[in-house]
Amino acid sequence: MQTVLCLSALALSLGAAPVANPQLDLGAVGAVSVHQRCAPAARPELERGVALLHSFFYEEARTSFQKAAERDPRCATAWWGEAMTYYHPLWAPPSPEGIAAGTAAADRALKLGGKSPIEVGLISAIHAYWHDRLPPGVKSGSAKNGSAEGIPSCHGGAPTPGGRAEAFRATLEDLHRRFPADVEVTAFYSLALLGTAPKEDRSLAQQKRAAGLLERAWASHPKHPGLVHYLIHAYDYPEIAQQGLKAADAYAAVAPQVPHALHMPSHIYVRLGQWNENIRSNLRSIEAASRWMAVRHPGGVMADTFHALDYLGYGYLQQGREKEARDVVRQVATEREVYPPLEFPAAFARAMAPARFVLEREAWAEAAKLEVAPITASERFPFVNGLVVYTRGIGAARMGDVQGARAAAAQLAEHAKAVETGPYAYFGKLLTAHRLAVLGWTAHVEKKDAEAKKLLAEAAALEEAIGPHQVSPGPLLPSRELLGDLLLELGEPGPARSAYEQSLVHAPGRLRSLGGAMRAAARAGDAPLRKSYAKKVLALAGESHSAIVSEARAMDGAAVPGQ
Repeated sequence: MQTVLCLSALALSLGAAPVANPQLDLGAVGAVSVHQRCAPAARPELERGVALLHSFFYEEARTSFQKAAERDPRCATAWWGEAMTYYHPLWAPPSPEGIAAGTAAADRALKLGGKSPIEVGLISAIHAYWHDRLPPGVKSGSAKNGSAEGIPSCHGGAPTPGGRAEAFRATLEDLHRRFPADVEVTAFYSLALLGTAPKEDRSLAQQKRAAGLLERAWASHPKHPGLVHYLIHAYDYPEIAQQGLKAADAYAAVAPQVPHALHMPSHIYVRLGQWNENIRSNLRSIEAASRWMAVRHPGGVMADTFHALDYLGYGYLQQGREKEARDVVRQVATEREVYPPLEFPAAFARAMAPARFVLEREAWAEAAKLEVAPITASERFPFVNGLVVYTRGIGAARMGDVQGARAAAAQLAEHAKAVETGPYAYFGKLLTAHRLAVLGWTAHVEKKDAEAKKLLAEAAALEEAIGPHQVSPGPLLPSRELLGDLLLELGEPGPARSAYEQSLVHAPGRLRSLGGAMRAAARAGDAPLRKSYAKKVLALAGESHSAIVSEARAMDGAAVPGQ
């Protein structure tokens, strides 16, 4: 049986009120090695800034670097650090304001000049990013960039092949070749590898290269926040997630008051179906974010909080805890000032959380009428609305509304085309898979079952080829799972069970997939297998009263508690 973890009042009090005489003490943030020859008074803030930078706590890191610059205006590392805070290698491309600020800080760092080869190299890397060109003597790598950033250069001339991210990676690759034992160079180079890993390469070669470098460095630097953090990102894929469990279990203790450090372990936990650990991780992250916002931006909500809520709600749904999941959806929908505004993970979560809630519960009528959350209407991320359109399309198809489903499919084609290239090309492919899934179930309604099976199989193959995106805890109803639903409805329990089991390979511990496999075994008359899956459902969500759990109790022969 799963252990019930209650959502604390603090965790759901997103717009935390300011406290009297607020003091911000993040405590330990990790141990780093800062390359600088600045005034002694600047060193504590430089160390704090680099540590926070490695935990993606960009605003707080920027504050530290600015304090260091105040204490030593000629400290090049302070300006390097500020320039780094505007570049988010694994998040969305920077805003125009971020480009301007990052470029100015990088120019200042280069003008002041580093005092050591490593300091010079690190400054050159971020300068190359903002200017979209390689430093003299550095050649572009041979790897094809899978996440080139389609943002304009502030300067003339030919851009770096592969984009800004490639300029950053290639410069750090050259620096790492010259200083392979340096821990900071290793950390930032590994991050650059992850930020440019080709999304279409399902061998995960670049991620595995980064993991190898990080593992060796982490063995001798266990409190370094970047090494342990980037290891989790490197292993954030179902097929290799088990290798990231040690890092996931360790990271929160390295920076126990940093919201992202508390959330990040859940990336591994969701890939392994460890829902209690996922829930605990995100509750702690939300509480830490609330404390930080109460001091820095009273009355608002940290953008990271929406990301953590998405993971939290997903975990609750996999345990059948619909009441807690509904509370999460309400909080995600609450209109409050988000800081920083319009961050991609926040926009993504505002669309995904309510969509998950209706689809996981098979509330098809609710799905068909799902509204677009206001924050997703940003001109920066309009394609996120496609996730809501997909939800409406599946809802309409499952309700037998062919016209509504086909209208949604047409909209999905438009959303996919809008992002078929550029930094969000992954979502163009995902929305294409979603469109195929909607059309597949629509074909079933139209009694074209051979076509329905073909379309859903194509959708599933495309989803599995591109793999999960690191912004998301899991897919909106995996197409392989939907194929299982179709096959079960068509009276093909054997193939249906195979589809559910294959879905579980890519998304372990999903309640609907386990329940589907249980139902398929029952339809096939396989009592031992039916009972085996029923026990798995009960072990996962036995304390809930969801429909799947009720079926599992009956199939397992267990009495319902309280009756």
